[in-house]
Amino acid sequence: MFVDLSQSQVLKLCALRSLGNLFLGNCTVEHVQSLSPPKLQVADLTITCDSKTILGNGQNGHGLSVFSPDHIRSVSIINPVAASQFLNNFIGNASQGLQQLRCLTLPCDLEVVRAFCPLLHLIPELAELKFARPSLIQHNPPNDENFSLLTYSNPPIPLSKYQGPRQLLPHFVRPGALEHLNLWGTRPTPSDGSMDPMELYRALVGGDEFVSVCDPEVLRTVQILELSVTHVNALMLDAICARFPMLRSLYVCAARGFFPDPATQAWDSEMIMNALLTLPLPSTIQHFRLSSYSAVSLGGLVTEDRLARRKRDLGVKYPNLTFVSLDESDINLTWDGNVVSGKNLQVPSQRIPAGIYVAINVDSRRRWKSALKVLSSEESAVWGDTVTLPVSSRASPAFSVEIRASYEADRMLGSGEVIGKLKMSWDELLNHGDELFDISFPPIYDVHPSLTLRVVVVHACKNQNGTFDSLVDCKSARDTDAGYAQFAEYVTRKEVSHLNCAVQHFQLVLDQCPVSHPDHATALTNLAWARLKGYIRDDLQDIDTATSLFRDSLALRPQSHPDYPLSLYNLAEALTWRHTTESTAADIREAAQLYHELLPLCPEGSYLRSIAAGENGVDYVLIGCINLPVDATDEGIHLRRIVIELCPPGHPLRPRALDELSQAIEARFHQHGSIDDLDMTIQLRRETTSLCPEGHTDRVGYLNNLALSLVFRFNYQDKPSDLDEAISLYEEALRLSPVGHESRDTSLDNLGGALITRFNKRGDIDDITQAVSLRREALTLCPPEHPRRDTRLNNLALALQTRYIKLQVCEDLNETIDRYRESLRLKQLDHPGRHVTLLNLSSALCSRFTQTQDSEDTQNNEDTQDNKDVEEAITLCQESLAALSSLHPDRYFSYMRLQEAYLSRYQILHDPADLSLAVENFKLASWHPTQGFPQRIVGAYNWTRAAEKHGDGSALEAYSTFFKLLDAHLATRSSATSRREAATSFHPARTLPVDAASCAVRCDNLRHAVELVEQGRGQQWSVASRLRTSVEDLESTNPKLAHNYLELSKRVSEAAQSSATIIDGAAADRAATEYRRLTRQWEAAVAEIRDIQAFSRFLLPPLYEDLQVAARQGPVIILIASQYLCSAIIVPTSGEPHQVRFPRITLPDLEKVKNDFATAIQHAARMHPEQPRKRLRVLLRLVWDEIMLPIVTVLQYDLKLSHRSRIWLCPTAAFTSIPLHAANPFRMNTDHSGPEACLEDIYICSYTPTLSALIRSR
Repeated sequence: MFVDLSQSQVLKLCALRSLGNLFLGNCTVEHVQSLSPPKLQVADLTITCDSKTILGNGQNGHGLSVFSPDHIRSVSIINPVAASQFLNNFIGNASQGLQQLRCLTLPCDLEVVRAFCPLLHLIPELAELKFARPSLIQHNPPNDENFSLLTYSNPPIPLSKYQGPRQLLPHFVRPGALEHLNLWGTRPTPSDGSMDPMELYRALVGGDEFVSVCDPEVLRTVQILELSVTHVNALMLDAICARFPMLRSLYVCAARGFFPDPATQAWDSEMIMNALLTLPLPSTIQHFRLSSYSAVSLGGLVTEDRLARRKRDLGVKYPNLTFVSLDESDINLTWDGNVVSGKNLQVPSQRIPAGIYVAINVDSRRRWKSALKVLSSEESAVWGDTVTLPVSSRASPAFSVEIRASYEADRMLGSGEVIGKLKMSWDELLNHGDELFDISFPPIYDVHPSLTLRVVVVHACKNQNGTFDSLVDCKSARDTDAGYAQFAEYVTRKEVSHLNCAVQHFQLVLDQCPVSHPDHATALTNLAWARLKGYIRDDLQDIDTATSLFRDSLALRPQSHPDYPLSLYNLAEALTWRHTTESTAADIREAAQLYHELLPLCPEGSYLRSIAAGENGVDYVLIGCINLPVDATDEGIHLRRIVIELCPPGHPLRPRALDELSQAIEARFHQHGSIDDLDMTIQLRRETTSLCPEGHTDRVGYLNNLALSLVFRFNYQDKPSDLDEAISLYEEALRLSPVGHESRDTSLDNLGGALITRFNKRGDIDDITQAVSLRREALTLCPPEHPRRDTRLNNLALALQTRYIKLQVCEDLNETIDRYRESLRLKQLDHPGRHVTLLNLSSALCSRFTQTQDSEDTQNNEDTQDNKDVEEAITLCQESLAALSSLHPDRYFSYMRLQEAYLSRYQILHDPADLSLAVENFKLASWHPTQGFPQRIVGAYNWTRAAEKHGDGSALEAYSTFFKLLDAHLATRSSATSRREAATSFHPARTLPVDAASCAVRCDNLRHAVELVEQGRGQQWSVASRLRTSVEDLESTNPKLAHNYLELSKRVSEAAQSSATIIDGAAADRAATEYRRLTRQWEAAVAEIRDIQAFSRFLLPPLYEDLQVAARQGPVIILIASQYLCSAIIVPTSGEPHQVRFPRITLPDLEKVKNDFATAIQHAARMHPEQPRKRLRVLLRLVWDEIMLPIVTVLQYDLKLSHRSRIWLCPTAAFTSIPLHAANPFRMNTDHSGPEACLEDIYICSYTPTLSALIRSR
């Protein structure tokens, strides 16, 4: 409080700049009007002075100018003069008003109210408006006779709280926002502002004599109602019931106490309770309190018993009602709860409580409850409550103290589970004086719970009994408490009879609390816990019911609910136990997601967090998730990322979690071919390796995994540094695996594999020699009966086969076959990897068949005795197919090996049937739906090469298949950038567009040739540049269809991938049925998209008619440079395309011309400007004679293209590096009239990379 501040003191006050709260008493400050900024920033301002010179002289009140109007949030003024100054000179002079003011308290004075009304619009954020009662100001209050707001034109505002006379409510409060209403009256005008019940009734319901506030929309949203009345009668309660449908709390203060009065029809307490049982109070009512200024005895024990029964009846009628109070006055004892603490608070049932509270039962109808406190990880709690115990309670010799566990942080059902209960005498309590002392309770699991507290005696603490709860009793609460007691007995004594009783009680409670009941979730949880504990102890067999109950309870508690975290834990615990016994992968996955959501909601140091984050909580779930099979679906990878987040840095399981995530992402890379996945795999495995320094037991395995990923990336991107690093890592792993190490054979084998890769790339014989040596040593470490011997045999055979292919040593090939055969013999018929060895052996036999036939005389090529290898190879491939389900991804490799066998036999025996069978298997492999697109695209590419080599008529179909598969592969990518990367990643296929067009030309299908070259060239230049409408365009046009298409594409892909892990035949059939169902849905979605006119060619390549639009302003000449044929196709403005052959030009010729141009241009750049460029002239003449002159001839004589028309050149392959537009004969006319015309003299030339790009540019 600041009194008589001088100007210098005010300046010092302002220098503080910012204050949270400022309380001003009688202050006189002169000359403050001369102050300049800075202003004092006060959030909450209270002014209690009664002087007319508040912060300045009475004429101007400029002292208020020391405050910054932009920072005041709360103002309380009860002096009318000070309030008038504040309103007129501060709010009225503030240019922007008080933008932050939310709470305002003013005296209920006539002049103040009239001054305040016009300024209401300057306080836009005002939420709470309070008027001080007349008894506090003794001034000129407004009433029905002398107060009028007819001149006030501003509309009411959306206040959330209003405290004041009922006459002003309609003028200030707008409907729809009011939640807290504290109403009193000014007519008649007693000092306390209490209303006669008739006045209140007419104010709420309406009447002729009084101003009414009966707008139902204003009162409809009120949840807390406080009333000051002279007494209580039926008329008043009727009005309350009629006007407040959402009421939660009702507080009534009766000035004349609770006693019957025939004259006023006032009621006593029992009459009021009887009325409440018959009146239709809102079902939402939770708190009801009657208080009086004049304490009157309730009239004896019999009345008290009747009141207790009435309160129990109220609890039944109003299930939400948790607080009923009738105030009394007494001398009191105070229990100082600021030092109350509890230790060793173990819950008998071993459930995790939402909180712990202390209860003191002082008599049969009242008890005090402390606040609910969260149990700490040390099983302790500290309360900051203070309880006042009435001395009248000492009429009984003792009282009881209880420690209870509540399983609800919000609304409690019952009283919770008893942790400790103790009876104490008053004398025993008071004997400790004001010293701290402990209360020890009976032991739980051999440990005594205890409370530490202190007692202080105080006197005349009137109206403190509000901290007490009446013992509201109802059947559901009694059954719940009985269930808690029986459940605790079951857990501690392990007697099934107690479990059965607990389940019966909890089931009764659930029957009494239907779905709409506020305690339904609690009842579900209690029953679920009893059933779960019984299942854990093998006393109940059904865990699905408990899990379902927990799930239903969680669904009723949104994320904002205080019991949401505990509900998450409950369901996670049930799922974990079900996984323990049934090993259901879905349960452990869901449990991980629940813990991921739960742990951030658990306060540090809480008991719930210590259990949830412990070895029996999330750690168990983490191990279960880590041990799940590799799942490359989006959901599987998402789960692995959740596991990573649950294993922060320093967690012992983090390396394993990182490794499992890397395996899932690497598997997705193999299925979809995204380099981003491979990069992420390497990044994760680098972190894994860094967490396991030398000496760590798992370092060798993690080094091998990282090296393997680097080898994959080398194969994908051809970066030598990746292969070198992989070999270095394998060497380190081998160094850490000395002789006798359990993983030495694996390290030897892996290093051998990397050296084979380097040999295939660089051809160094030392690499393949060392690889064979390493794999031989690995095999010696796996003697017969060793579980990895079959793998070591297979891998040694692969090394020997690689050396044979390079060096053609027959001994290597024969040993290869022997090793494969031995590996095959060690694999059982149901071995999941048996089909791989079958295919490898088939390939080796094909090689021996070819080698044997090549080494013999041509006359003996058709001896059936020499065909046994290839016949066996075919049989082995067919056996591998029979071992695989129809949707198994590896059937692709069986088809490819089978075509290899048929093709090998065809190359020797020249039987057309073998070529047809090889082509058929090419087709089956290319269209096998569950193999990833990258492998199938490579298969289609090999098909094109084989068809071209052997002159098979399927070549054009092979090219089309390649482009369709590449299209489908690119459609799975989410951005144009990723699609371009995917399109350019197939290095051997870069010449395919021109080869495909060449094939179509050779088949006299020029239209298809244009379509093929455009399709392939568009994929190489930019997927976005092609005419095929992208998914992004569809998303902007029809987001719903686009989302459905992408979702179905993902589900089809995942269904295909999941089939690889299915061994059971029935399950494989079900998976195949599901895959076909999803495929039909996907095809239907594509058909629906194509029904849209702009998307009729969705996922289809452009047609010739679409592409011919590019020639609208001049013909387009596509120059095709293929190993099979070099030619040009002219796309005219209309009509059929024209072919121009270059009979004397081959692809090697073009490559030489391209290189010669590069050399000549470099040489010319170093020459003097006046020196002739003879070499360039020769090359440009060659381009004219052999390439451009035949094209110009067709343009002039066949297409009749006029002179100086525009033409567009679309070169491919080697043509792109030749300056076609500069072609020039550099010769004189035969009549010597001048030089012959060159290309630029005849036509205007421009270039385009694709026809689509030319169309888009317009």
